[in-house]
Amino acid sequence: MALAAGLKKAKAIERCLLGANRITDVGLAELVRAISPDVLVLDLSQNKITQEINLANNLLKVSSADALFRNARYSKHLRRLNLSKNKLTPACLDALADMVEKSPTLEQLYIGTNYLSGKAGERIFGLLAGNKVLRVLDYSLNQLGDSGELGCAKAIAECFRTNRALQHVDISFNNFGKEASEIIAEGIEPNKHIYGFHYRGNYGWVNSKGFLVLEEKQETLLDSIEQQRMNGFDVTVIR
Repeated sequence: MALAAGLKKAKAIERCLLGANRITDVGLAELVRAISPDVLVLDLSQNKITQEINLANNLLKVSSADALFRNARYSKHLRRLNLSKNKLTPACLDALADMVEKSPTLEQLYIGTNYLSGKAGERIFGLLAGNKVLRVLDYSLNQLGDSGELGCAKAIAECFRTNRALQHVDISFNNFGKEASEIIAEGIEPNKHIYGFHYRGNYGWVNSKGFLVLEEKQETLLDSIEQQRMNGFDVTVIR
């Protein structure tokens, strides 16, 4: 894409306004990779984004992430958004929360391996409690258990008790301690809709019936176990 090539060479751009330019999924990926981290405003509204955006492992800046979340908020077609491994922080929380609350079609959201805190998790899971669309959520390898842990755990528990759409959830490696895990366990116990629940790297473990067992299990360190990667309703083991 010529535009992407030009953006790679451009310097001192602070506002990148690309709304209503018939940009497709593939073009969007190229553009985001090309845009300078110094860009403060990125507008990608009213483009031809269809069912899936995969921008995993691109080290997105806040402005780019904000634009993607806001684009997804208004998309009538987007069903799958993957922003794993992008150093997302609570700075993009408002746009993320707006998308989670209002997206009419998003069924799969992958935001694993980022820097989203417990406070961010509390807000997102609070909104998910009433969400009727999202079915797959990867929120693994963030910082949900490091700041605002108990508030986040309570929001997760309430989400599990009331949400009827979620079917596959990964919150592994978020450093949840015993007290937070007790709260989450109470929420997941009555849930009859989630059939895939991943909790490694926290206090406790999930048994074959999908219940959270509140005792430490050996080999929960990140570098000592096989890693799992969610892909829709399936799980791939990474050795």
